[in-house]
Amino acid sequence: MELICYANQRWQPLNESGVSLQDLGFKRGYAIFDFLRVAQGTPLFLSQHIDRFFQSAKDMRLTVPHTKEELARLVYEIIEINRLADSGVRMMLTGGNSEDGLHLGTAQLFLLNEPITPPPAEMKKEGYQMVTYPYRRHFPQVKTTDYSMEIWLRPMVEEHLANDVLYHHHGIISECPRCNFFIVNTAGNLVTPDSNILKGVTRNTIIEIAREIGILVELRDLHLHEIPAAREAFVSSTTKRIIPVSRMDDVYLPVNGPVTTLLFNRFLEREQAEIANEGKP
Repeated sequence: MELICYANQRWQPLNESGVSLQDLGFKRGYAIFDFLRVAQGTPLFLSQHIDRFFQSAKDMRLTVPHTKEELARLVYEIIEINRLADSGVRMMLTGGNSEDGLHLGTAQLFLLNEPITPPPAEMKKEGYQMVTYPYRRHFPQVKTTDYSMEIWLRPMVEEHLANDVLYHHHGIISECPRCNFFIVNTAGNLVTPDSNILKGVTRNTIIEIAREIGILVELRDLHLHEIPAAREAFVSSTTKRIIPVSRMDDVYLPVNGPVTTLLFNRFLEREQAEIANEGKP
């Protein structure tokens, strides 16, 4: 089946959509995006993703050419058009055409509905293996399309037989390229970085759930030297949900501890509530 996307203010076949060579998204990598998961035809946590998309646009001085309500309708429409029951919707906003390559043009909006591959079952069972690397993203609070560092580091990650890289700056942990990071410390508290990161929608939901069930949440600087003593660790993202971390560099950690398991089960309940309500707030 040929997929349909939203590009250049109209619906068109994905393989016929195009980006101008003068567009700053192509020419300079100046673009933002957000990505949400679709389950049983329902866009999950849609309002949170749209809010973050608009905030990213504001931070990058871009204007979304639709209201939040209009964008939500476009998301539902692209799901209806492509009929991919379990998939993802990618909202992208570029810097627009710029003759001098420096000044912003009129921002261009693109919507893609694409199949997604869930993490393999053995990853949940065996855990996520990670290596650390000193790096801090430009505009860390913004979901930009710049993943050049992750791509450049991929050979190093694979050389260490790892799944992903965890960024830190002078020993203070921030995030993975596409995931947020949590530990359960010796006191049983849930700890996650709160600065120089992209605050994920899944991350925010996990924090809400933890507080609701009485787990103390610490939003603060998290240091590398705290990892060996951690009772549990996990990453979170839209596609991964919650995946336990089993190795950080040469430190091995317990997999599927009680807090990680409880949060994962409660998160699945939130998803089912979203599906039952068809994604409406």
